[in-house]
Amino acid sequence: MVGLDLVDFADPAFRDAGPAANLQLVGQRTVEKVLEEHATGLGAVVRRGAEVTGFEADDEGVTVFVGGERVRAGWLIGCDGGRSLVRKLAGFDFPGTDPEITGRQASGVDVTVRSIHSATRFTDNARQATTYRRGRVLLAGDAAHVHSPFGGQGLNLGIGDAVNLGWKRAATVRGDAPDGLLDTYPVERHPIGEWVLEWTRAQIAAMRPDPHAKALRSVLTDLLTTGDGATYLAKKLSGVPHRYPVDSDHDLAGKSAPDFEFTDGSRLADHCGDGRAVLIGARIDDERVRVAPGESSGGPFSRP
Repeated sequence: MVGLDLVDFADPAFRDAGPAANLQLVGQRTVEKVLEEHATGLGAVVRRGAEVTGFEADDEGVTVFVGGERVRAGWLIGCDGGRSLVRKLAGFDFPGTDPEITGRQASGVDVTVRSIHSATRFTDNARQATTYRRGRVLLAGDAAHVHSPFGGQGLNLGIGDAVNLGWKRAATVRGDAPDGLLDTYPVERHPIGEWVLEWTRAQIAAMRPDPHAKALRSVLTDLLTTGDGATYLAKKLSGVPHRYPVDSDHDLAGKSAPDFEFTDGSRLADHCGDGRAVLIGARIDDERVRVAPGESSGGPFSRP
């Protein structure tokens, strides 16, 4: 564990992170409920207990066999977890490392369970699809990558996939997307998934019950109780150092935009939800920037 008092939040990486920088502990059920309510409010249909048994993909779209029905769609996105049927049937390669640590090896003692309030299971199995797209079939979340939960990166990684892929697919369906836009999804997201797998594997290596791992834990503890070490870890966990590969040498190109506060009290993220925001002339050292009011009349799709 790292004390937050050691983290240098004046580091430029944390500049203008906005309200999302505040740590909130929210149960998974609550998160799922909020996401489902938002999705259905936008017109999405959630079918529970409808098992997908197969699909057929061609150049024009995908026919999915689900719950005894045939559903035709332009695209199929497999978000069906680590044992993804979509991934298997589409023929995605899924290389990685097998699990090696059990609970007893990690704790060193046998544990007798007398009552269970809630239960889940996980392994240190770490695998990643070699690509996230094969024609009209794409992968996101655990279907594209699995790893141990150490470091708390799983949900962030999956949501990052969904956000990146969602707007690109929407633009493609509308006919607004430039050629090759969907191809940038695996290019941008695969390296992030690869980093998370490396991050969790490093933690598994430090947990091994042998003298080498014990020595490694001692050294890491010393490093993480320094300001630089704690700040390094906090940045890694927050994802702020991540940068998508883009054709630009600018320091900010490819990074997440800081959540600037405008002079009217709103923030940059408040204006980006409809995909019509344009940020002009702001610098990283600007204390505040102004909002230019106006009616939206639409415009051509563009991507920096």
